[in-house]
Amino acid sequence: MQKEKQNIEFIQMLRGVAAILVVFYHGREAINGIEGGTIANILFMPGGAMGVDLFFLISGFIMVCTTWSNDGSLKSYIEFYIKRFSRVFPVYAAITILVLIIEAIAAASSYFDINFSGLIKALAFMPQGDRANGPIYGQLPLSVGWTLNYEMYFYLIFGVSLLFRRLRWIALLSIAVITLVAIPFVTRSGVSTDTYKALNYSIVYLNLITNPIIWLFIAGAGIGIAYKSTLVIPSKFWAKIAVSTAATLVVWQYLSQYRADHGIFMWGLSLVPLMLILTVASKIMKIPTHPMLVRLGDISFSLYLVHVPTKAAIQAILAFTGVPASGISFFILMVFASLIIATISHRYLEQTLSNWVRDRLLSFSNRSSKTLGATAT
Repeated sequence: MQKEKQNIEFIQMLRGVAAILVVFYHGREAINGIEGGTIANILFMPGGAMGVDLFFLISGFIMVCTTWSNDGSLKSYIEFYIKRFSRVFPVYAAITILVLIIEAIAAASSYFDINFSGLIKALAFMPQGDRANGPIYGQLPLSVGWTLNYEMYFYLIFGVSLLFRRLRWIALLSIAVITLVAIPFVTRSGVSTDTYKALNYSIVYLNLITNPIIWLFIAGAGIGIAYKSTLVIPSKFWAKIAVSTAATLVVWQYLSQYRADHGIFMWGLSLVPLMLILTVASKIMKIPTHPMLVRLGDISFSLYLVHVPTKAAIQAILAFTGVPASGISFFILMVFASLIIATISHRYLEQTLSNWVRDRLLSFSNRSSKTLGATAT
């Protein structure tokens, strides 16, 4: 297990790359404005969708790798959900609530002005806002929270598939085909991979589970299965050629901005081959990593969550002092401030709070199992 962890250390590096790309994307408008064709847009515009789609692919891959030896028992099933919930919810909830409190204080709002309905929906990972179709950005207290709605839904269906044990991957694919192909075909007479296409279901959550952006999670799971299989590249020479080719394709798509948006046939065109080739190639060669990018991967979840409110806070402070919140200086300030706050969040929210919640829930689950077992006997 330790050897495998070292072999796929590059996955953590990719997480770091994905996170910083999203940070650059949200900070780009400070440099040259948001008009098309500016240097900032050329350098950073493609990174927003690329980072999110890469996160989704990695999530699918990691779920397969971490549950490969899952025995399909009720105990392992419950532990899966506890670990996934503890990994995401405590950090997301803490930062969301903190952002709302700071916003209320800054705006001198009263207790009754806080949108508690929106807060509850956000913490329940329910889609909300005007955009109920396509990648649901909505009007969440934490704007990047829309991606976690998809993340938690994927955890839900992935956990369900574990119940099918040896048939788990068939079950997972079946769920995807039903929700992403069958339901749209039957109810809207067509199937699309366009993540922005409005299906306009009255049940908002149905818009989420039928959105083709979920194919990225499924593709990531498929890559995980390929990694765990006997599939190999014949030699290190061809492995290096394949990795170089895949990386070149990603760089070309980034610079050309060809189909540089969300979706399996958008950023997935280059990211899926890159992930597949990297993971399979890692079986016979060491994929180069950089400690700084690996560390960035460690704090990537916190960085993803805190960078937008950090940017807003800096803008508010500078506006109060009369200093313009624009230019390269603001961009650099926003990036480094986000990194500092993310490091703090990683230590105290991810490593402390999340782990505390996980351990308590696992302990409660084990005690409950023993109690039920004793009662049954």
